[in-house]
Amino acid sequence: MATFPSPTTRRDPVGVIGALAAMTGLTVLAGVLVTILVTPVIAVAGTTASFGVQAFNTIPEALEIGEQAQTSTIYATRDGQPVKVAEFFSQNREEVGPDAIAQSVKDAVVATEDPRFYEHNGVDSFAAVRAVFQNLSGGDIESGASTVTMQYVRNVLVQQAEAQLESGDPEVVAAGEVAYREATTTTLERKLREIKMAIGVEERFDKEQILTAYLNIANFGGTVYGIESAARYYYGVPAADVTPEQAASLVAMVNSPQSLRIDVPENVPANTERRDLLLANMRDAGMLTAEQAEAAIGTPVTPVITPSTSGCGNAEPASAAYFCEYVRSEVLNSEEFGETREERGQLLRRGGLEIVTTLDLGLQDVAAGELQRQVPATAAFTDIGGSVVSVETGTGRIVAMAQNTAYGSADAGPGATQVNYSADTAHGGSAGFQVGSTYKAFTLVEWLQQGNSLYETVNASRGAWPMSSFTACDARLSGPTYNVRNDTGGAGSDLTPLQATRASVNTGFIAMAAQLDLCDVAETAADLGVTTASGDDLSALPSDVLGSGGNTIAPLQMASAFAAIANDGQACRPVAIDSVTRPDGSAIAPPGADCRQAVQQEAARGATLALESVMAAGGTGTASNPGDGVDILGKTGTTDNSKDTWMVGSTTEVATAVWVGNVQGEVSMRGNRLTEGSADTARHRVFQPVMQAANAQYGGGGFTAPRGSAVTRPAPPAPAPSATPAPAPGTEDGGADRPGQTPPGQPGQTQPGQTQPGQTQPGQPAPPAENERREDD
Repeated sequence: MATFPSPTTRRDPVGVIGALAAMTGLTVLAGVLVTILVTPVIAVAGTTASFGVQAFNTIPEALEIGEQAQTSTIYATRDGQPVKVAEFFSQNREEVGPDAIAQSVKDAVVATEDPRFYEHNGVDSFAAVRAVFQNLSGGDIESGASTVTMQYVRNVLVQQAEAQLESGDPEVVAAGEVAYREATTTTLERKLREIKMAIGVEERFDKEQILTAYLNIANFGGTVYGIESAARYYYGVPAADVTPEQAASLVAMVNSPQSLRIDVPENVPANTERRDLLLANMRDAGMLTAEQAEAAIGTPVTPVITPSTSGCGNAEPASAAYFCEYVRSEVLNSEEFGETREERGQLLRRGGLEIVTTLDLGLQDVAAGELQRQVPATAAFTDIGGSVVSVETGTGRIVAMAQNTAYGSADAGPGATQVNYSADTAHGGSAGFQVGSTYKAFTLVEWLQQGNSLYETVNASRGAWPMSSFTACDARLSGPTYNVRNDTGGAGSDLTPLQATRASVNTGFIAMAAQLDLCDVAETAADLGVTTASGDDLSALPSDVLGSGGNTIAPLQMASAFAAIANDGQACRPVAIDSVTRPDGSAIAPPGADCRQAVQQEAARGATLALESVMAAGGTGTASNPGDGVDILGKTGTTDNSKDTWMVGSTTEVATAVWVGNVQGEVSMRGNRLTEGSADTARHRVFQPVMQAANAQYGGGGFTAPRGSAVTRPAPPAPAPSATPAPAPGTEDGGADRPGQTPPGQPGQTQPGQTQPGQTQPGQPAPPAENERREDD
């Protein structure tokens, strides 16, 4: 925000200086005044007094005010209302207008810093004459007769230089170093510049505007700038509500911010002494009665420090710190906020942005609470990590993001990290994690995109596959035999992709992958928004089909991909920011979701049907189903040796991914207990209540049944000759039956003597302990 409103016409000059200016012109007058002021210095330097006027005339009159650094604020929402989460600033400042500043604050400034503020035109001739005599004895400019307007000019020049120093551009930084020296070193040239620019400021703005601008720009110690931030930080009240003694204490700091700031207890006596001087000056000027001054002077300086820290470290609630870091990274990565990363950082720290994010604090509280209850920040058996992230389908809005650790550097102790387990490396995340069988969803979608059906039969009994059985990018692979087994170590049997999905049968999915191009599977995953957490392309090997290969992926990307499947194949880029507003009310368009049709609609609907069966009775995800009547799809995932465990699922409104596993190391989650139960089932104990809360908040509708090839049933085999008529075939095309409703005699319906995944007959392997299959190295 600009320091001032539009310039106003200067009132008629007043006083001795004003009358003379009206006759001879301000520039000539100022030159004469400067000559008088600096004569002792010039004499010492061996020059002539006329040099002061000549130098003065070469200085530009206009001060380029620009925008002051202001605090940027990040907001989440609770019950639809914005709630401040964190702030970013290089200078903690909130600009306010004159009506938001108590009169006692203005009086304290004028009474002590510039008693003739309302009489002069930027330069106080009486103070200048006094300075002459003081300088005569000192031989240097020790007393500069600086008015409030001149101090304001100096602050603008100093802070413009400081902004250059923060830019990160070497050339700009070098220019800033020069500008800072020129603005702070006590020299004749600096004083001349301040005088002439002060006169220019007085010509453009009225006294109320100048005094307000001065109070908004002044430093009050450390990173506290401006009277509003100072009042809130030191006394916990807005500037409009400070008492006279608080006003004098705050204004006292302007004289020497670092030595008079009252958040340092040792400084309180010095602040009290100067405060009392200001109160006495206010009394002598008639701004306070004797009784008011006496009462104020008798009041001890009692700070009420209300810290305001820049960055995500003090985010409120604390669980939002990782999401805050995601937002910060989004700003730094996005061209919408500047051409370079340095410019974007400057805008965030100095631009006074109001950033309203997508975070829903109601759901965030549930996600953080359940995760921290189920997955402690530290565990004796491994460096354990856990994350939960939820996104809206159809919008990409991130509505919850939490993890089991505290936000902080590793130096903060065990259980603290600044690494965001939910995010990719570009947003402050880790290198990602193997996703186990959740990756099977992408093979399933590609299977259906190629015109295959959920009801075809694949040979899931085969465990050894020559590498030449697989195609990647139209070329046959070569190498050692690829061996795959299910969780029990045994092979499966002939089954349908629907059955293989419901029970997460590894051998069934490898049989499906052998009929596809593995590059197409990887491309389908990428179309749904999945990359490795480091941003690399996905690899395309048989092990990747089971999520146990080289692809390490962030939970947010998995949640977004499942949201796309649940949304009829329309994928949206994850978004964290709803709106950005500058101090002047103008908007910056944040990065968008770029929603698009990523995969075939019917393929997504067919995959949805299969993934619904995972969450139904007998599926591997049953324990994660909220059971609240809202349709839900999902997929479990467990990597080799159960070092990473996953649950990813979605309704028509919200998708959630939960990961629990090793941050470092490869310790199995099976056989190890956490506070509430086994480590390998903690994902279910987190996912279920989070989705229950999401369903209560966002609702959810029914999924659309697939049609076409995805649910075409193969013709039954020709019956053996018999006097008994053969049964009528099932539905050839059109609507799909839900799991458990398949007509008798069709895959997916148990008949006497038949089995469903998870059931056994003599000679078949027993079901896995948790209905989850895995591939062993």
